Amino acid sequence: MTTILAADAVDYSRLMGEDEVATITALRRSRQIIDAGIDRHDGRIANTAGDGLIAEFPSVVEAVTCAIEIQRELTNLPQVQNGASTPLQFRMGLHLGDVIVDGQDLLGDGVNLASRLEAMADPGGILLSQQVYDHVHSKLSIGFEFLGDKRPRNLVEDVPVYRVKPVEASRNDRWTASLSHARHVAEQSVNQSVVDLTHGQEAVQDAARNARVNLSPRVKKAAIVLGVLAVIDLLNGLPFFVQWPALGVLLAIAWANVPDHVQTRRQLRYYRGGVALAGLFGIMLFSLTGLGWVILLALGLGALHLLRQAKPQKA
Repeated sequence: MTTILAADAVDYSRLMGEDEVATITALRRSRQIIDAGIDRHDGRIANTAGDGLIAEFPSVVEAVTCAIEIQRELTNLPQVQNGASTPLQFRMGLHLGDVIVDGQDLLGDGVNLASRLEAMADPGGILLSQQVYDHVHSKLSIGFEFLGDKRPRNLVEDVPVYRVKPVEASRNDRWTASLSHARHVAEQSVNQSVVDLTHGQEAVQDAARNARVNLSPRVKKAAIVLGVLAVIDLLNGLPFFVQWPALGVLLAIAWANVPDHVQTRRQLRYYRGGVALAGLFGIMLFSLTGLGWVILLALGLGALHLLRQAKPQKA
């Protein structure tokens, strides 16, 4: 795990075609500033390729501070004496991640991401990954701007990207970046909540549809009939009789609509036995006279079940 800084000169190939000597001179002067800054902040140049380089730092704060100082010094660099219009500008990208060490070179996804961030930066600009921003945004008095989730070239996923604002930017920019990041996190949370709520609504709707499929139209017809009987009961007064057909309808519904978790024959016997006992207890409650025989019947069914469980299995 290390902090990787990727830097590359802007329009180097075009400038070489226009004025090779002046461009090489400008590159040497720029590299003197870059190399000195990296050494001053305890960094190490790992890879170099023409106008670009990869450096590593043990400290995230030192890496970002180094990049800012280098860009400031390059901006203030006077014009080259032999006629080049402006000094070279560099893009920079920083990422904190795992790397593979191959001799003096650094390889791996961490280096690739730093290089992709560098390629996305403006001339003279610095882009940071989420990992670097998390370490430095509260430790450096500079401005940051959250650019949103970007997909660097040749990567399959979007990554949060932050831009280091120019040194002359207001210190309040740091709070602006923090608020922007907080808003981004809040939006992601809200979006996830909406997705979860949608899934929950779909599940409820599916359950309701299944219930309508299982219970309709017989249950609706039974409910209408029971409602008519209840009205007749109310008009005639005591004694009420609607409880008896209601009990029969409920038992018939329970008997026919077996729950999904009842899978085996044994579970089905237990379930329907429970329905039968519930019906007997309903009869007891409504008649108020059959308590003894209902209890005896329940005890008999329990004893029969125990005897069947204790019966030895055939070889």
